[in-house]
Amino acid sequence: MKKFTRKMKKVIPTFKTDEEAERFVATADLSKYDLSGLKPMRFESRKKSSHKMSKAGKSILKGLHEARAHHQGKETGARAHRFSAADVARIRKSVGLSQE
Repeated sequence: MKKFTRKMKKVIPTFKTDEEAERFVATADLSKYDLSGLKPMRFESRKKSSHKMSKAGKSILKGLHEARAHHQGKETGARAHRFSAADVARIRKSVGLSQE
C-alpha cells in the first residue's frame, strides 16, 4: 500500500517594514507558502471627499470656531463669563466643614 505524504508548505515570515513585505510579495513564489491563516482585508484607495459628522460633532466644531474667533477679538455674539476667586475657607465654615 502506497503511503500518501503531503509536503508541508512554508510559513510566511514576519516583516519589520512595509518595504520588506512588499519585496517579499513581489519576489516570492506564494504557492509554496501556507496562506490558510490569512484573512481578507479591505483598504480604501481614495481619499474621502466629504466627512460625515453627527449633529453633536457639528455643534462642537461650530463652538470651537466661535471660541477661536472670540479669542481673536472678533464679534461673535458669544457671552463671556468671569468669576472671582471663591473664599473657600468662608464657604467651608458656613456649611460646617473644616480642613482638620
